[in-house]
Amino acid sequence: MSKNFDLFGEDVLTDEILEKKMSKKGFKQYKEAVKNNEDLDKDVLEEIAKAMKEWAIKKGATHYSHWFQPLNGIVAEKQVSFLSADLANKPIIEFPVEALLSGETDASSFPNGGLRSVFEARGFTKWDYTYPAFLKEDTNGKVLCIPTIFFSPAGESLDKRTPLLKSSEALNNQLMRILKLFGDTKANKTFSTVGIEQEFFLIKKEHYKKRKDLMLVGRTILGEPIKDSIQKHYMSTISDKTGNFLKCVEKSLWKLGVPTKVKHNEVSKRQYEIVPQYETLSYGANHDFLTMEILQKEARKHDLICLLHEKPFKGMNGSGKHNNWSIYTDTGVNLFSYGNNATDNARFILMITAILSAVDKYASLIRATVATAGNDNRLSGNEAPTPIISIYLGEELTEAIDEIANDDKNKIKLGITEFLVKNKIKTDRNRTSPFAFIGNRFEFRMPGSNASITECNTVLNTIMAESLSCIADKLENSNDFYLDLKKLVKDLLNKHKRIIYNGNSYSKEWKEEAKARNLKNLETTVDAVGAFVEPETIGLFERYNVYTKKELEARYKINLETYTKTILLEAEVMEDMITKEILPNSLKYSSFLANNIVNEKNIGNINTETEEKILKGINEKIKSIYESLDTLKQVVLQTKNIENINEKAKVCKEHIKDKMEKTRELVDNLESNVPKEYWPIPTYEDILIS
Repeated sequence: MSKNFDLFGEDVLTDEILEKKMSKKGFKQYKEAVKNNEDLDKDVLEEIAKAMKEWAIKKGATHYSHWFQPLNGIVAEKQVSFLSADLANKPIIEFPVEALLSGETDASSFPNGGLRSVFEARGFTKWDYTYPAFLKEDTNGKVLCIPTIFFSPAGESLDKRTPLLKSSEALNNQLMRILKLFGDTKANKTFSTVGIEQEFFLIKKEHYKKRKDLMLVGRTILGEPIKDSIQKHYMSTISDKTGNFLKCVEKSLWKLGVPTKVKHNEVSKRQYEIVPQYETLSYGANHDFLTMEILQKEARKHDLICLLHEKPFKGMNGSGKHNNWSIYTDTGVNLFSYGNNATDNARFILMITAILSAVDKYASLIRATVATAGNDNRLSGNEAPTPIISIYLGEELTEAIDEIANDDKNKIKLGITEFLVKNKIKTDRNRTSPFAFIGNRFEFRMPGSNASITECNTVLNTIMAESLSCIADKLENSNDFYLDLKKLVKDLLNKHKRIIYNGNSYSKEWKEEAKARNLKNLETTVDAVGAFVEPETIGLFERYNVYTKKELEARYKINLETYTKTILLEAEVMEDMITKEILPNSLKYSSFLANNIVNEKNIGNINTETEEKILKGINEKIKSIYESLDTLKQVVLQTKNIENINEKAKVCKEHIKDKMEKTRELVDNLESNVPKEYWPIPTYEDILIS
């Protein structure tokens, strides 16, 4: 194998390494515990802790850390040295079992939505052995990272991973019921899989440092869009500089066991995509965090900045994170694939029916999982899915679904419809659809580029579990399974096929049709996140032990708080940039024009009419900006004093965003009339073209 590929998994404590360092009995118990989600004996834990310590120290690690995913959307770690000292102050290298199993950190300093008071500081981490320990390297050295979950003293989830693991268990339990109905005796477990398409922008660090908006909010809140209608960037040859950066990213990710598969130029200038291989959800969720971290870390090494904001540049395609989701058995069967016999195809039709039912019933909840202030700027444009949830199945599969749904004379044998017997499904990829079937999986296109995939997949797992549970409840006591299955599928398809839409979701016609179908158009975060605390949602998650009512209320509150903080920060940054940079430099240009006019008049008999018109236009634009900015400042001050989070979010949505957009239009118009030497910040042309 090539030396490049030998890097793969180099910094991961794999099962192969553990097996060599543990007793046969201990390793067997460890694998059984992972398989069955059971606790480990202390003797086995001591073996693992010793193996971890030896491996990490041999690889150069000096510290260890519990690695977890709090509700602020990043990964947290608190590094602890392996080095201790005895009473005689002699060095001891230690890593006790207790340090592997659990840890404690300040939970009140992370977003918790009211689950923790300021004075209630304790939060606990617990080893998540569904994902291997690994080493992270930076300028300070190497750290052993132990994947953990994060929770309060009362057991409430304070992270994104715990609900994900619970949802996977819920889905597995219901799928095993379904497989049993079809006589599958080989499968012992099922699991979700994901393939993540990560989009991002790369810009020069020098431009980034000169733009306060990029540094503080991750996007440009001022700037005249470039005029570039010819798309020459998509899939074009990767430049040497970018190629070198991506090569380093790949090597770093390969070392961490992240199987990056594809890289290419995206549609917009300076936009790119990197795609890890399709893998289990447990691994894919953690690899998602690692990918984002490595992209940003490696970019800085190359004097670049990786922008993960959903919409960093106005008038250009934003960045998404397409979530390709499917379900497998441990025998290797993809449950969203049709087979070569009636049984397999009947199961396939059932699975399609179940997801149609689930998505239709919980469309608002799915929308809520991707609701952020940043993603609001991306969704609804002709570049990303509309906020209206629908499912694309393709013409052939839709035809088969309609055939079954409309079979009044019971002529069709479920699972052996003509197209399944004679044809392969030639499904296209509808880039306008938020949730599209593409042969053996569903592509959920709505998540933003900086989002964690944990929340949307937690919801997909849980609503699918619910849908399958309802089906199993009705079929487990059936005397004629296939007849009852067909009747049930037919009923569900007729009830939920309104969610199927194969056309252009960007069109005005679809908005009107969606309204007629009673499908919601939740355009903003404020409209969407209420789905988290609807009684139906709370009941769903409590039934499957994924979230409690308090945990859902907390996430609802965090979403609104994050939204308002983002909008208010953007407004304040806009005020600052205009007041301290845009207006002073524009006034310099105005003074320059005025002095020129005076000098020309002093010379005598020179027509200054043109210069005077330009000066008048510039001064009028400056005056309009000042007045618009003053209005914005007043609204921001008033909004800050609002205590009710719902009311505050509503004002941000309905008033502040509107006034920011009007102010931006004025500034962008001024930019097009002021020479570059007087414009204080890098323009879109500087950042994206030069």
